[in-house]
Amino acid sequence: MEYVKSTILSDTYDAILTVTEYLCDRTSIYFKKRIPYRDGKLFNEYEYFNYFFERECIGYRFVCNRIIQITDPIEISEIDIAAQSPFEGCRNHLHNAVNFLADRESKDYKNCIKESISAVESICKVIIGKEGATLGDALRVLENKRGLKGPLKVSFEKLYAYTNDTGGIRHADGLFTSNVTFEEAKFMLVSCSA
Repeated sequence: MEYVKSTILSDTYDAILTVTEYLCDRTSIYFKKRIPYRDGKLFNEYEYFNYFFERECIGYRFVCNRIIQITDPIEISEIDIAAQSPFEGCRNHLHNAVNFLADRESKDYKNCIKESISAVESICKVIIGKEGATLGDALRVLENKRGLKGPLKVSFEKLYAYTNDTGGIRHADGLFTSNVTFEEAKFMLVSCSA
C-alpha cells in the first residue's frame, strides 16, 4: 500500500495507470463477481474504473483489460466485441494490437497497425476456409462468392496497401524509421475491429 500511495502522490501519470492496471489484474483473480455501486449498477473491476475515469474526465479507459487512450464508448465496444471472437487467430491479433497501443513505455504504433490488419486477414481466411490465402485473395473470393460490395472490398485493399507502404509497417523492420502516429494506430485498431 505504501508503494501505491507513493506512486499516486508523486509519480508520473503513466506510472499511476500502470499500477491501476496491475491492481485490476490482481483483483480480477480474487473477485469473480460484479461490484455494486450506489445507483444500483453492477460493475466488474474494469467497468468500475471506467466509470470513475469517465466521471473524472480522464482520457483513458480499460479496453480488453488494458488502459488505452480511447474514450468513445462505441469504439471501445467495437474493440471489446471483436476481441472476443471465437476464432483464436483473430482474437490473438486484436489482443496484441491493444497491447501495443497500451504500452506507455515503448510505444509501438507500427505493430498495433500490423496486428489490426492481420486480424482482418485472419478472419477472412476463416470465412473462405483457406489458411494460406492473403487478404487480397480472400477479398476476391468474398466478392465473387459471398457478395462483398466493391467499395468495401476496395476500402480493405487500401487499408492493407497502407500497411505495406513505405515506412515498413508490415515489412522491412529496421530499414525505415516509423513515423506512425497514435491517431493512425487507433484508427486502424477501431476500423479493423469493426
